[in-house]
Amino acid sequence: MAKMITNKAEEQEKAIEEVFEKMNLLEKGMRELLPDGAPRVDAQNLGALDILVSATFGPYMANEEVFGVKVLDRQKYPLLFSWAQKLNKLPYCARSAPSSCQAR
Repeated sequence: MAKMITNKAEEQEKAIEEVFEKMNLLEKGMRELLPDGAPRVDAQNLGALDILVSATFGPYMANEEVFGVKVLDRQKYPLLFSWAQKLNKLPYCARSAPSSCQAR
């Protein structure tokens, strides 16, 4: 996602496509591994992947404002969106997020 920060439209467009490709793979893998839905979030025992998802997708609303692109679409990536939402509601995630990124 860091590649999306550029002033060259062509490079930004390519980076956005790359992000969506990787998100599609992640969502597909989640559907295969978690047929019952999004992963459970254990606030007392977060894993490395929970932290990575929180850091990458937690501030999705701010990313949308900055990049002008809806990156974490609820319809397109329901499991990933649900996971990020659950993580954003954890007290320590909510306290560290900018006010524009608070879980809705």
